[in-house]
Amino acid sequence: MRAPICNSSNSSNSKNSWSFDLFIFLVVSIGVVLSNHSAAAVNADDWPHWRGPNRNDRSTETGLMQEWPEEGPPQKWLYGAAGEGYAGLAIADGRLYTMGMDQKKQFGLCIDAKSGQEI
Repeated sequence: MRAPICNSSNSSNSKNSWSFDLFIFLVVSIGVVLSNHSAAAVNADDWPHWRGPNRNDRSTETGLMQEWPEEGPPQKWLYGAAGEGYAGLAIADGRLYTMGMDQKKQFGLCIDAKSGQEI
């Protein structure tokens, strides 16, 4: 089930609505950041918050491909229902967390990282 984050509108109250939506987004974001485990307690496969376990955009995993096949790496799954927009990803405990937007409503998503199915 999608969790709405904010609802944009073109009403005369849109500036106040936008400010409230931004406030809610920041409160939720801060809560997510504060609830994350420390980098030392993270599984090797986890990317638990923005920019990775150490917030430096670097993975500590080993055994990664040194060269990619001409056709690219094999695609495990494709998720096409996130709508429009741009969002970072967080991966923890086999779940991928991100955001999407549909018809001017933003929502949070939780997807099974192995199957690509929405949770």
